[in-house]
This record gives sequence, C-alpha cells and structure tokens, in this order.
Amino acid sequence: MGTPTTVNLATADQDLGLVPAKTAAKHAQEVANETGKAVTVRPATTDKVLRTVKPKKANGKAKPAAKAKSKAKAKPAAKSAKPKGERKPGGMVVKILALASRPMGVTPAELNKLTEWKGAPWKWLFANPKKTGYCDRWGYKFKVTQGDEGETRYCATAKADKD
Repeated sequence: MGTPTTVNLATADQDLGLVPAKTAAKHAQEVANETGKAVTVRPATTDKVLRTVKPKKANGKAKPAAKAKSKAKAKPAAKSAKPKGERKPGGMVVKILALASRPMGVTPAELNKLTEWKGAPWKWLFANPKKTGYCDRWGYKFKVTQGDEGETRYCATAKADKD
C-alpha cells in the first residue's frame, strides 16, 4: 500500500475530518495554532500516527496552554460548537449521503467517480467502530448489500427523529 491521498486530522477530543495528504501538514499547523492543541495526522483507514503537529507562536515557539485557552474563549463559537441536534453535514458529505440514500444505494465506483478519490475506504467512512463515520455522525442507519449483479452497494437511511 502506498502513500495515502487523504488523511484524517484530529485533536485529543475532536475529529477534524479528512484532508488531502499534500496539504495536511499546513492545515494541521493552522488548526493547532488556532486551537492551542496538538493535531495528529493519520491515514483514513488506520490508527497509525503519521505526524503530530504542535501549536506554534509567530516566532516558532509553542504557545503556553493557558494563553491558548483564554484566546479560544474570546473567539466566537465555531460551527462544531452547535448542539448535536442542530449540526448538519456539509460539502461533499451531503452529496455522498444523498447517493447512499437512494433506494438501491451506491456502489464504490459511483462514489469514486463523484469524489475523484482513488481507493477510498468507503465502508469505514460510512460507519466504523470509532463512531466517526458519516452515518454515525449524522444519524443514518448503514448497511452493505449486494446488487443484482453481485456488486457491493452501500445504503444509508435516515433514522426516525425522536420527538
């Protein structure tokens, strides 16, 4: 297996999602500087840490934790600060879930064509043991089926809201 084309970024308490591997280090440094927390870079399919990026000041030294926390409180709330019931998926995730929500679901080939991602771990991205998959995050039931011609199909159905 070669170098991953997309990697997952995360802090100790938050999954930050997938980013292109080419820009991961720069993006991780920006997030680390903004949050004051170390950001880990991992392949999308494993827990192997490729890199840990620590926050830096403009002169290159790490920020003290106390200053990072006080700055974080002064900033307006980020999108992820919304209550869980109010958050909604965005961007490519919406398109992927829309395809998977069709009556016959979606094949990996259709997902690869839509996203232009090569060899993406689709089953893992929909649902995984860490509960960080698209279906886990956004309240969908997920199942893998076999199509009429034996191809793998991923099906996502919205869970009924509890009122």
